[in-house]
Amino acid sequence: MKAGKILEGKKGEIYSVKSNTSLCETMDKMLDYNVTALFVMDGDRMEGIISQKDILRICHISAKGPKELTVRDFMTRAELLFTCTKEDTLEYLMETMTEKRIKHIPVMEEGKLIGVISIGDIIKTFLDDAKKLNTMLQDYITGKYPV
Repeated sequence: MKAGKILEGKKGEIYSVKSNTSLCETMDKMLDYNVTALFVMDGDRMEGIISQKDILRICHISAKGPKELTVRDFMTRAELLFTCTKEDTLEYLMETMTEKRIKHIPVMEEGKLIGVISIGDIIKTFLDDAKKLNTMLQDYITGKYPV
């Protein structure tokens, strides 16, 4: 399966913040959207990503509070992100996420962010495929669909 197929099954929403957003506002947005990471966008240009883990680390080591700190100084910049295209395979995504220990991969097309694939999306894809296979095998065993 390819990344584009996984994106088709999603709502297609890309949740984001601007780089000058406070970490406190960023956490509020994550809670509102029920997500663990937000893209940092300037118009339609992706500047980077910030995750809950990043914010926890920052708050732990910083003398300033989350209301005083902004995303700009702590986001993972776009040039450091591992990205994919709609043509990349599920295996590539799994290998990249496992090797790089990341939970989100931006999907890019002609230099623009068109979606994101999370580790949860990959698990859902495997679960859906397993359910379909199980149904097909049950139908075969019961004679519902003979070969």
